[in-house]
Amino acid sequence: MSPAAHAVSGGAAARDGEVPWQVAVFGAAGDDGISCGGSLIDATTVITAAHCVHGLDEREVRVGFGDVSADRLDSTTVLWITVHADYRPDVLTDDIAILRLRSPATGRSASIALAAPGSAPALGTRVFASGWGRTSEGGPRSAKLKVVALTVTDRRSCTASTSSAAGTLCAGASGDGVCRGDSGGPLYRYVDGRPVLVGMTAFGRTCGDDKPDGFTDIGAYADWIQAHR
Repeated sequence: MSPAAHAVSGGAAARDGEVPWQVAVFGAAGDDGISCGGSLIDATTVITAAHCVHGLDEREVRVGFGDVSADRLDSTTVLWITVHADYRPDVLTDDIAILRLRSPATGRSASIALAAPGSAPALGTRVFASGWGRTSEGGPRSAKLKVVALTVTDRRSCTASTSSAAGTLCAGASGDGVCRGDSGGPLYRYVDGRPVLVGMTAFGRTCGDDKPDGFTDIGAYADWIQAHR
């Protein structure tokens, strides 16, 4: 199991304005390109994966927003980074971080509502993941934002232990899923036509295989997010 610092394998190109809460995180892990994704929860606050920014100074990180094309993104720098105090890189538990943007995300950007504290989508729920990561194992990153439809599976279907399963959602689809470059990006569903952020890409296996990928469970961390945003 490896971090998905990880593009969407399978799926389809996002339409303009389809995922306005999606952001790109630049500079993570010493990479000058898009290293990870993230989600706007208000105009100046982004949720991403802890493993995307752990050990980095805020001056090393930049956030892009406002377009589905990677080469047309507006961007801003970061004021501060908060990584969950219990994050463990060796097992990827509590893999969540908050970025405070120096300038608000503007233009066509929009924030997404958080899942309610303690809530989680039921098994079989249709959810969506998005990102600019690789489109196949060892392949190139996607120049356009991609979206893939997945189905929520049992928490143990993508985790190796009860402790890691506690804050994790598993979701997958035959031949489709997240890949390298998608970490930190949104996993969302629609409730009465309204998008709700239920997860965040955390880890995966081989891009495009039939095994579910792992996502940080936003409902399990909603109180932490509200306390640190």
